[in-house]
Amino acid sequence: MLLAGGVYSLAQLVRANRLVSHTDEVRLAIGNLLTTMVDAETGVRGYLVTGDRAFLDPYERAQSSARGQFAHIRTLTAANAQQQERLAKIENAAKERLAALDELRAGYDAGGRDGALNGTMRAGRVAMDELRGLIAQWQQDEVRIDETRRHELARRWRWTLSLFILGAFAFC
Repeated sequence: MLLAGGVYSLAQLVRANRLVSHTDEVRLAIGNLLTTMVDAETGVRGYLVTGDRAFLDPYERAQSSARGQFAHIRTLTAANAQQQERLAKIENAAKERLAALDELRAGYDAGGRDGALNGTMRAGRVAMDELRGLIAQWQQDEVRIDETRRHELARRWRWTLSLFILGAFAFC
C-alpha cells in the first residue's frame, strides 16, 4: 500500500513540476513579447530623433518575429480559453502599435517633422499603453498561478518524501 501511494505521489509530483515549468514558459514568452514591442517602439523613436536607419533594426526584427511569438504563446495556452481570449486582445493591440509605428516611419520618410507626427505619436502611445496594461495584467495572473503551483509542488514533494521515508522504515 505504501508502494502504491509512493508511486501515485511521485506521479503527482512530476505532474506538478510540469505545471510549474509550463507557467514559467508562458511567463517567459509573454515577457519576450513585451520586450520585442518595446524594442520596436524604441527603435522607431530613435529613428525619428536621429534620422539614422540603424535604429530601425529592432523595429524590423519585431515585424518579422512578432507573428512567431504570438504563435508560440497560442500553442502554450491552447488548453486555456481565457488565455486565448487575452492573447487575441494583446495581438490586436500589438498590431495597432506596429501599424502606428509603420505610419510614423512612413510619415518621417515622407518629410514629416516636428509637430506633423504628433497625432500619430499620441495614438501610438495609447495603443502601446493598452498593450503594456494587458501584458502586465496577464503577467500578474501568471505570477499568482505560479505561486499556487509552486506551493502545490512543495506540498507534493513533502508528501512523496514522507511516503518514501515511511516506506523505508516499514521495510527495514
